[in-house]
Amino acid sequence: MRILVTGFGGFPGAPRNPTERIIANLARHRPRLARAGLELDLSVLPVVYAEIEPRLEALTREAAPDAILHFGLASRRSKLCVETRAFNRISLLRPDAAGAFAQRRLLLAGGSQTGVDGVQVPSDEGRRVPSGEGQALAGGSQPLTGRDQMDPIRAGRPQSPRGAAQSLKSSAPAGLIAARLRRGGFHAAVSIDAGDYVCNQTLFLSLSCHPNALVGFIHVPPLASLRPQSSLAAPRRLRRVDEADRPGNTLIRGGGRLTLDEAVRAAVLAILALIPKLQSRRLSRR
Repeated sequence: MRILVTGFGGFPGAPRNPTERIIANLARHRPRLARAGLELDLSVLPVVYAEIEPRLEALTREAAPDAILHFGLASRRSKLCVETRAFNRISLLRPDAAGAFAQRRLLLAGGSQTGVDGVQVPSDEGRRVPSGEGQALAGGSQPLTGRDQMDPIRAGRPQSPRGAAQSLKSSAPAGLIAARLRRGGFHAAVSIDAGDYVCNQTLFLSLSCHPNALVGFIHVPPLASLRPQSSLAAPRRLRRVDEADRPGNTLIRGGGRLTLDEAVRAAVLAILALIPKLQSRRLSRR
Protein backbone atom coordinates (compact mmCIF):
# COMPACT_ATOMS: atom_id res chain seq x y z
CA MET A 1 0.00 0.00 0.00
CA ARG A 2 1.44 3.31 -1.08
CA ILE A 3 0.98 6.52 0.90
CA LEU A 4 1.91 10.05 -0.15
CA VAL A 5 2.79 12.16 2.90
CA THR A 6 3.40 15.89 2.55
CA GLY A 7 4.35 18.89 4.62
CA PHE A 8 4.83 22.55 3.73
CA GLY A 9 7.65 25.03 3.41
CA GLY A 10 7.77 28.38 5.15
CA PHE A 11 5.28 31.18 4.68
CA PRO A 12 4.73 34.72 6.03
CA GLY A 13 4.66 34.47 9.81
CA ALA A 14 6.28 31.02 9.85
CA PRO A 15 9.53 31.06 7.87
CA ARG A 16 10.55 27.73 9.46
CA ASN A 17 7.64 25.38 9.03
CA PRO A 18 7.95 22.38 11.38
CA THR A 19 6.09 20.10 8.98
CA GLU A 20 9.02 20.36 6.58
CA ARG A 21 11.23 18.91 9.31
CA ILE A 22 8.66 16.23 10.10
CA ILE A 23 8.70 15.06 6.49
CA ALA A 24 12.50 15.00 6.44
CA ASN A 25 12.62 12.89 9.60
CA LEU A 26 9.92 10.48 8.44
CA ALA A 27 12.38 9.14 5.88
CA ARG A 28 14.20 7.16 8.57
CA HIS A 29 10.97 5.31 9.41
CA ARG A 30 10.57 3.94 5.88
CA PRO A 31 12.03 0.48 6.72
CA ARG A 32 9.76 0.05 9.76
CA LEU A 33 6.66 1.15 7.89
CA ALA A 34 7.61 -1.14 5.02
CA ARG A 35 7.38 -4.07 7.43
CA ALA A 36 3.79 -2.98 8.06
CA GLY A 37 3.14 -3.14 4.32
CA LEU A 38 3.39 0.60 3.66
CA GLU A 39 5.48 2.36 1.04
CA LEU A 40 6.05 6.06 1.73
CA ASP A 41 6.41 8.87 -0.77
CA LEU A 42 7.45 12.08 0.98
CA SER A 43 7.26 15.62 -0.35
CA VAL A 44 7.30 19.23 0.85
CA LEU A 45 4.83 21.53 -0.89
CA PRO A 46 5.48 25.24 -1.40
CA VAL A 47 3.01 27.57 0.29
CA VAL A 48 2.17 29.15 -3.05
CA TYR A 49 -1.43 29.25 -4.23
CA ALA A 50 -0.69 28.76 -7.92
CA GLU A 51 1.66 25.82 -7.37
CA ILE A 52 -0.44 23.53 -5.17
CA GLU A 53 -2.64 21.92 -7.82
CA PRO A 54 0.12 21.24 -10.40
CA ARG A 55 2.42 19.90 -7.68
CA LEU A 56 -0.27 17.57 -6.36
CA GLU A 57 -1.06 16.32 -9.85
CA ALA A 58 2.61 15.64 -10.58
CA LEU A 59 3.12 13.80 -7.28
CA THR A 60 0.04 11.62 -7.64
CA ARG A 61 0.76 10.74 -11.26
CA GLU A 62 4.21 9.56 -10.24
CA ALA A 63 3.22 7.72 -7.05
CA ALA A 64 -0.40 6.61 -7.72
CA PRO A 65 -0.97 6.53 -3.94
CA ASP A 66 -3.65 4.56 -2.13
CA ALA A 67 -3.72 7.28 0.51
CA ILE A 68 -2.64 10.91 0.84
CA LEU A 69 -1.89 12.41 4.24
CA HIS A 70 -1.00 16.08 4.52
CA PHE A 71 0.58 17.81 7.53
CA GLY A 72 0.35 21.56 8.03
CA LEU A 73 1.16 24.10 10.72
CA ALA A 74 -1.61 25.68 12.80
CA SER A 75 0.19 28.31 14.87
CA ARG A 76 -2.82 29.11 17.08
CA ARG A 77 -3.69 25.56 18.01
CA SER A 78 -2.36 23.69 21.03
CA LYS A 79 -3.05 20.11 19.96
CA LEU A 80 -2.89 17.87 16.93
CA CYS A 81 -6.05 18.45 14.89
CA VAL A 82 -7.27 15.86 12.40
CA GLU A 83 -9.37 17.68 9.83
CA THR A 84 -12.73 16.22 8.81
CA ARG A 85 -13.74 18.62 6.04
CA ALA A 86 -12.33 21.02 3.43
CA PHE A 87 -14.20 24.03 2.09
CA ASN A 88 -14.33 25.58 -1.37
CA ARG A 89 -12.89 28.87 -0.17
CA ILE A 90 -9.67 30.81 0.07
CA SER A 91 -8.81 34.01 1.88
CA LEU A 92 -8.16 37.10 -0.23
CA LEU A 93 -6.31 38.74 2.64
CA ARG A 94 -3.28 36.49 3.21
CA PRO A 95 -0.23 36.48 0.94
CA ASP A 96 1.47 33.21 0.13
CA ALA A 97 5.20 32.55 0.36
CA ALA A 98 5.71 34.27 -3.00
CA GLY A 99 3.90 37.39 -1.79
CA ALA A 100 0.88 36.74 -4.03
CA PHE A 101 -2.77 37.00 -3.03
CA ALA A 102 -5.64 34.80 -4.19
CA GLN A 103 -7.90 36.63 -6.63
CA ARG A 104 -11.14 34.71 -5.97
CA ARG A 105 -12.82 33.33 -2.87
CA LEU A 106 -13.58 30.02 -4.58
CA LEU A 107 -10.94 27.35 -5.08
CA LEU A 108 -13.05 25.78 -7.82
CA ALA A 109 -15.77 27.86 -9.44
CA GLY A 110 -19.26 26.60 -10.00
CA GLY A 111 -20.81 26.40 -6.54
CA SER A 112 -22.03 29.06 -4.17
CA GLN A 113 -19.85 29.63 -1.15
CA THR A 114 -19.85 31.98 1.79
CA GLY A 115 -16.65 34.00 1.64
CA VAL A 116 -14.36 34.98 4.47
CA ASP A 117 -16.31 38.18 5.03
CA GLY A 118 -19.66 36.39 5.18
CA VAL A 119 -20.75 37.50 1.70
CA GLN A 120 -22.40 34.86 -0.48
CA VAL A 121 -20.35 34.31 -3.63
CA PRO A 122 -22.27 33.56 -6.88
CA SER A 123 -21.95 30.22 -8.63
CA ASP A 124 -20.11 31.62 -11.69
CA GLU A 125 -22.25 29.40 -13.96
CA GLY A 126 -20.46 26.16 -13.28
CA ARG A 127 -17.20 26.85 -15.05
CA ARG A 128 -13.67 26.25 -13.82
CA VAL A 129 -11.74 29.45 -13.17
CA PRO A 130 -9.11 30.06 -15.87
CA SER A 131 -5.62 30.68 -14.54
CA GLY A 132 -5.41 33.84 -16.64
CA GLU A 133 -7.83 35.55 -14.27
CA GLY A 134 -5.10 36.04 -11.70
CA GLN A 135 -1.66 34.54 -11.37
CA ALA A 136 -2.15 33.99 -7.64
CA LEU A 137 -5.40 32.06 -8.10
CA ALA A 138 -5.36 29.01 -5.87
CA GLY A 139 -4.86 25.97 -8.05
CA GLY A 140 -4.43 27.90 -11.31
CA SER A 141 -6.82 25.58 -13.18
CA GLN A 142 -8.11 25.91 -16.72
CA PRO A 143 -11.33 24.58 -18.27
CA LEU A 144 -11.18 20.91 -19.28
CA THR A 145 -10.58 20.68 -23.01
CA GLY A 146 -8.93 18.24 -25.41
CA ARG A 147 -6.35 16.02 -23.76
CA ASP A 148 -7.36 17.08 -20.22
CA GLN A 149 -10.77 15.48 -20.73
CA MET A 150 -9.00 12.13 -21.06
CA ASP A 151 -6.94 12.71 -17.90
CA PRO A 152 -8.48 10.62 -15.09
CA ILE A 153 -7.11 12.99 -12.47
CA ARG A 154 -8.51 16.19 -13.96
CA ALA A 155 -11.61 14.81 -15.66
CA GLY A 156 -12.48 12.64 -12.66
CA ARG A 157 -13.03 15.57 -10.31
CA PRO A 158 -16.53 15.17 -8.85
CA GLN A 159 -18.79 18.17 -9.36
CA SER A 160 -22.45 18.82 -8.75
CA PRO A 161 -24.69 19.85 -11.69
CA ARG A 162 -24.09 23.46 -10.71
CA GLY A 163 -20.34 23.01 -10.43
CA ALA A 164 -17.86 22.40 -7.63
CA ALA A 165 -18.96 21.26 -4.20
CA GLN A 166 -19.11 23.80 -1.37
CA SER A 167 -17.26 21.40 0.92
CA LEU A 168 -15.82 17.90 0.84
CA LYS A 169 -15.58 15.41 3.69
CA SER A 170 -12.21 13.89 4.43
CA SER A 171 -12.05 10.28 3.25
CA ALA A 172 -9.44 9.33 5.86
CA PRO A 173 -10.72 7.92 9.20
CA ALA A 174 -10.26 11.15 11.18
CA GLY A 175 -11.84 9.82 14.36
CA LEU A 176 -9.70 6.69 14.36
CA ILE A 177 -6.54 8.70 13.70
CA ALA A 178 -7.29 11.09 16.58
CA ALA A 179 -8.09 8.17 18.89
CA ARG A 180 -4.84 6.42 18.05
CA LEU A 181 -2.88 9.60 18.69
CA ARG A 182 -4.57 10.03 22.07
CA ARG A 183 -3.89 6.40 22.92
CA GLY A 184 -0.25 7.08 22.15
CA GLY A 185 -0.18 9.92 24.69
CA PHE A 186 -0.78 12.89 22.41
CA HIS A 187 -3.28 15.71 22.77
CA ALA A 188 -5.37 15.24 19.63
CA ALA A 189 -8.87 16.02 18.41
CA VAL A 190 -10.91 16.09 15.23
CA SER A 191 -11.49 19.49 13.63
CA ILE A 192 -14.32 20.69 11.38
CA ASP A 193 -12.50 23.71 9.97
CA ALA A 194 -9.24 23.49 8.01
CA GLY A 195 -9.08 27.29 7.67
CA ASP A 196 -9.00 29.37 4.51
CA TYR A 197 -5.33 29.31 3.60
CA VAL A 198 -3.13 26.87 1.68
CA CYS A 199 -3.83 23.98 4.08
CA ASN A 200 -7.54 24.02 3.28
CA GLN A 201 -6.73 24.53 -0.41
CA THR A 202 -4.50 21.47 -0.42
CA LEU A 203 -7.04 19.25 1.31
CA PHE A 204 -9.92 20.42 -0.89
CA LEU A 205 -8.01 19.90 -4.14
CA SER A 206 -6.70 16.50 -3.01
CA LEU A 207 -10.22 15.34 -2.18
CA SER A 208 -11.73 16.69 -5.37
CA CYS A 209 -8.99 15.25 -7.59
CA HIS A 210 -8.69 11.83 -5.92
CA PRO A 211 -12.06 10.43 -4.87
CA ASN A 212 -10.69 6.87 -4.91
CA ALA A 213 -7.86 7.52 -2.44
CA LEU A 214 -7.97 7.99 1.30
CA VAL A 215 -7.20 11.68 1.83
CA GLY A 216 -6.57 13.30 5.19
CA PHE A 217 -4.98 16.34 6.79
CA ILE A 218 -3.45 16.88 10.23
CA HIS A 219 -2.73 20.31 11.63
CA VAL A 220 0.33 20.40 13.88
CA PRO A 221 0.75 23.03 16.62
CA PRO A 222 4.04 24.93 16.97
CA LEU A 223 6.85 22.73 18.23
CA ALA A 224 8.90 23.32 21.35
CA SER A 225 12.03 24.04 19.33
CA LEU A 226 13.35 23.45 15.84
CA ARG A 227 16.95 23.48 17.07
CA PRO A 228 18.72 20.11 17.40
CA GLN A 229 18.91 18.85 21.00
CA SER A 230 22.61 18.78 21.77
CA SER A 231 22.91 19.20 25.54
CA LEU A 232 19.63 17.44 26.41
CA ALA A 233 19.33 13.70 26.54
CA ALA A 234 17.68 12.39 23.41
CA PRO A 235 14.38 10.53 23.88
CA ARG A 236 14.61 6.75 23.86
CA ARG A 237 14.35 5.48 20.29
CA LEU A 238 11.40 3.22 19.60
CA ARG A 239 12.27 -0.38 18.78
CA ARG A 240 9.08 -0.84 16.76
CA VAL A 241 6.81 1.62 15.01
CA ASP A 242 3.85 0.59 17.18
CA GLU A 243 5.71 0.89 20.48
CA ALA A 244 4.63 4.51 20.99
CA ASP A 245 1.05 3.26 20.99
CA ARG A 246 1.49 1.66 24.40
CA PRO A 247 0.19 3.57 27.46
CA GLY A 248 3.57 3.34 29.17
CA ASN A 249 5.19 5.37 26.42
CA THR A 250 3.25 8.61 26.86
CA LEU A 251 5.14 11.34 25.04
CA ILE A 252 3.27 14.49 26.05
CA ARG A 253 2.92 15.55 29.66
CA GLY A 254 1.17 18.56 31.08
CA GLY A 255 0.02 19.92 27.72
CA GLY A 256 3.51 21.07 26.77
CA ARG A 257 4.60 21.65 23.20
CA LEU A 258 5.69 18.78 21.03
CA THR A 259 9.35 18.27 20.30
CA LEU A 260 10.33 17.44 16.74
CA ASP A 261 10.98 13.83 17.71
CA GLU A 262 7.53 13.55 19.26
CA ALA A 263 5.87 15.14 16.24
CA VAL A 264 7.54 12.59 13.97
CA ARG A 265 6.32 9.75 16.20
CA ALA A 266 2.81 11.19 16.05
CA ALA A 267 3.03 11.24 12.26
CA VAL A 268 4.04 7.56 12.26
CA LEU A 269 1.02 6.68 14.41
CA ALA A 270 -1.28 8.64 12.11
CA ILE A 271 0.08 6.78 9.09
CA LEU A 272 -0.37 3.42 10.82
CA ALA A 273 -3.97 4.34 11.64
CA LEU A 274 -4.74 4.31 7.91
CA ILE A 275 -3.94 0.61 7.52
CA PRO A 276 -7.29 -0.94 8.58
CA LYS A 277 -9.32 1.18 6.19
CA LEU A 278 -6.83 0.68 3.37
CA GLN A 279 -7.00 -3.08 3.86
CA SER A 280 -10.79 -2.99 3.98
CA ARG A 281 -10.99 -1.02 0.75
CA ARG A 282 -8.58 -3.39 -0.93
CA LEU A 283 -10.65 -6.43 0.07
CA SER A 284 -13.89 -4.80 -1.09
CA ARG A 285 -12.44 -4.33 -4.58
CA ARG A 286 -11.64 -8.01 -5.04
